[in-house]
Amino acid sequence: MDPATESGRICAVAGQSQREMREWAKAYPRLFSAKQFDPALFSTLALATAFSGPWLDSAQQRMANRTTLWCFGLDWLVDYVATSRAGAAAIAERCLAVAHGAAPGTATT
Repeated sequence: MDPATESGRICAVAGQSQREMREWAKAYPRLFSAKQFDPALFSTLALATAFSGPWLDSAQQRMANRTTLWCFGLDWLVDYVATSRAGAAAIAERCLAVAHGAAPGTATT
């Protein structure tokens, strides 16, 4: 495959991934409603993943994309939403609970 065709295919995969990320973000509007969570962020994340694994399709990149988006959301909560060390610790506790099987909550602090 020539480089232009391959780049186009990778960008198409990134476009599919970007749409998925936007749908995931819609499910958590209190978390992903900040101005920083704009289409450019989703595009940048999707393109980074797509070009990091150009042989993978969007389904194969889904876990990496989802993890990246959640990390950005977690970073937002800890850096901007938590107003105290205890608030940041509560966020960490909720993350651990979900990692151990609890259902994700909707709280953002």
